[in-house]
Amino acid sequence: MKRVAILSVVIGLGGLGCAGNGINPIHGPQIVFNSRRDGGLPQIYLMNADGTSQRRLTSNSTSDSNPSLLPTDGSKIVFATNRDGISQIYVMDSNGFAQTRLSDLSGSDGYPSFSSDGAKVVFNSNRDGGGGQIYTMDANGANPTRLTNNAFSDTFAHYSPNNNKIVFQSNRDGHSQIYIMNFDGTGQTRLTNDSSNDMFPQFMPNGTILFTSDRTGVNQVFVMNADGSNQTNLSNSSSNDGYASASPDGTKIVFGSDRAGGTDRELFVMNADGSNQTQLTTLSDNADPSFGPGP
Repeated sequence: MKRVAILSVVIGLGGLGCAGNGINPIHGPQIVFNSRRDGGLPQIYLMNADGTSQRRLTSNSTSDSNPSLLPTDGSKIVFATNRDGISQIYVMDSNGFAQTRLSDLSGSDGYPSFSSDGAKVVFNSNRDGGGGQIYTMDANGANPTRLTNNAFSDTFAHYSPNNNKIVFQSNRDGHSQIYIMNFDGTGQTRLTNDSSNDMFPQFMPNGTILFTSDRTGVNQVFVMNADGSNQTNLSNSSSNDGYASASPDGTKIVFGSDRAGGTDRELFVMNADGSNQTQLTTLSDNADPSFGPGP
């Protein structure tokens, strides 16, 4: 695996979402997401777990998306942006300051997320050709390492709570299914095996796995054990629901849905058993939510 030098670009953004601009501060668990609510391409936003104190963190003429909070304390957000002309991985403080490029412009990189201890970032990239593969790098962008190697698309990878496993989606068997592997890329094992599309897997704090599936005819939020057993529909609606993320204590799940009507997606939260589904956002096209701890 070749090693390449990391060129870090730091952008001093004016702290669009900071409390000093008259917005109430974030307290407790928080949700980061992207939205088109202010027109143009998606930008990164942050809010409390109950939907209050929604504030914008990035402001660019290009797309900022796929954000994920640092699991240890929520002080950092890793995200994808095409501000360099090609999708790259950036990190910033949770107030929107100190936006710094982590990846190296050697390919199109996306869907980043931190390891549970914050030491690593896992992401997908086409830097070595093909349809995109899973890579890891240190949290400062150093030591990029390829974990999967096939002619198909492997993407949307997330670490387990103990960092020993990585769950991801792949179309290597004809359509999108959920796989799991060891942290070093060995032991790649298929968890779902059906004729539908299963995607967007993320671990719950208890080690179970959230994912999205269209097996009912529309996208729904499912949960399963880490060995693929006991696959259960949680959102259980007639709308398109998906891209789910669990709260740090595992009691809540945030997800996107089109159930509010129209073509826009909004964010909802529900209990871990699927009950008490509650709308959090009401403005245009909110997506890619990720739970994390707050200050």
